[in-house]
Amino acid sequence: MFAQELARLGSDLAEAGEWKAEFWELAQLTPGDFAAVVRQYQLWDETPSAREFYHRLCVEVAAKRKEQRVTATETRTTGRRTTNYA
Repeated sequence: MFAQELARLGSDLAEAGEWKAEFWELAQLTPGDFAAVVRQYQLWDETPSAREFYHRLCVEVAAKRKEQRVTATETRTTGRRTTNYA
């Protein structure tokens, strides 16, 4: 999917192969992350290098991890939901 989206954005596919190992190490990467990054480049009307695309995917994954730290819990006394920020 990495090479496919880079090609769709007009990037150099040869460069995509150089980032293959790093790409496979990204945990929790989803098609939605690709969609978000592609939309950003389309909005900016820019053609990213494989390096830039990879780093933008890393930002998306990091943002997702940060969101997962925010958890909703039940309070015993009021029964209302509160949000704890870890």
